[in-house]
Amino acid sequence: MATVVPAAAVLAVYLAKDCDSGEDEALSAVVKCSMVSMLVFKRLRHDRFKVLDFYEETIPEYLPDTFKRFFRVSRETCEFLCQTLGQFNRMHLRNPSTGGKLEMPIEKQVLMTLKYLASQETTLQISHLFENLMDRFIVWPDSNELAAIANNFDNMGTRHFPNVVGAIDGSHIPIEPHVENPQAYFNRKKFHSVILQGVCKDDTQFTNINVGWPGRVHDAKVLRHSEIWERGDAKCQVGRFHLLGDGAYPLRRWLLTPYRDNGNLTRAQVNYNKSLSSKRQVIERAFGLLKGRFRRLKYVNLKDLGRICRTIAASCILHNIAVLNNDELEDMLEGDDDVADDNLVANLFDENDREGSLKRIRLTNQLNL
Repeated sequence: MATVVPAAAVLAVYLAKDCDSGEDEALSAVVKCSMVSMLVFKRLRHDRFKVLDFYEETIPEYLPDTFKRFFRVSRETCEFLCQTLGQFNRMHLRNPSTGGKLEMPIEKQVLMTLKYLASQETTLQISHLFENLMDRFIVWPDSNELAAIANNFDNMGTRHFPNVVGAIDGSHIPIEPHVENPQAYFNRKKFHSVILQGVCKDDTQFTNINVGWPGRVHDAKVLRHSEIWERGDAKCQVGRFHLLGDGAYPLRRWLLTPYRDNGNLTRAQVNYNKSLSSKRQVIERAFGLLKGRFRRLKYVNLKDLGRICRTIAASCILHNIAVLNNDELEDMLEGDDDVADDNLVANLFDENDREGSLKRIRLTNQLNL
């Protein structure tokens, strides 16, 4: 489940299009900077260039490593995505008998989208292409999966922490200053951003996202206005399972946070904090993989907030698809220095509840045995 703020909660993967110059030019625009020495150009009007048969002839010749380096996913993941999108009628080519120009092939649309998200080279005019993948690829685990996920979390590393089904955090996505209210997006790290709140499983798949709150907003406020806040207790089976968050979040029975280190923590509390931190780090890894694969998220140079939010959501969808297809690329892992408000304490909002406190005490004692 996902929430895109302020846009509607649907995926809109973007395409680069140029109505005057045709499809090959649109596709090649996102790669020509790094491929100049390899391509043959045809001169167009106004000193513009078009790559001859780039999609039809050049890309099929890519070796697997070259394909993955340019598009940040394997050819197998790309094919899986094309097959999935092909199930939707909107993605099928227009019938020539109906008149008008044929729509771009699905494969070409997907490659353009991947290269746009994977790079920071050029700003392209983008438009909606398809919907409906959000609810398929960013989903909360069903009740039969939760126990297995908790077991996987518990087996991560050397420390024990039972019944964890996800880790939650916020990450700043750098953007251009917003025209109407730039100060609202100027965060405590001194740059303009929107916040991506994410919940992920042990394998870094996102199970819930919320996109679009201004960078100046505290993590706890983003959480309180998200779908996971309203349904977190039910999603975690009324206290049986829980998420792990940092000190920026309030303590609930479905969301466990560390003890505030005031210099007087007991040995058991320190052990609890260390165990929680060792499991919670998976969300930082998820953000690192997301930004490493889709470098567009290092700086989204768009003005329209709806497009910004949909670009971020599309990247999260494609990240999950890559994980599902075991599409790994370790050099994509980057440290996420833009986690939101990680050292702020939610006690300022006075929302630590009694059931959450009692549960944390029980777990503290259990982990100290």
